[in-house]
Amino acid sequence: MTFSSFSQPLASHEATFAVQASPSSLATVMPSTLCTQLANATIDQGESQPCKTQITLHLASDISIGLTPANAHILDQSLQSAIGQLEVFTSAYNEFLEFRFNRLSSTGEEYPTRLLLHGMVF
Repeated sequence: MTFSSFSQPLASHEATFAVQASPSSLATVMPSTLCTQLANATIDQGESQPCKTQITLHLASDISIGLTPANAHILDQSLQSAIGQLEVFTSAYNEFLEFRFNRLSSTGEEYPTRLLLHGMVF
């Protein structure tokens, strides 16, 4: 018994998936720029105000991203040891944001880091 659906190669399906999975570059910024915005967002969210459901960060004059407070906290903690520039990418369906940057270890070694967070692009 032969199944015709299994007789065709999968190459065309793999190529389509690879194109959809490749991230799209949004911007390159300094980690300190995002750390300052994250700190200001935390200050703005005082105890007297209701908890924000989204924190907006401005990457460029025409590009902003939105993160939940929990994801913003993860990003803030991750950027504390970041050096150099930070590249921000978005997934094909704009559901995830990928942050690529270098970090210093406690021994002073530099290593690349990729952080994938749920977020949106404006």
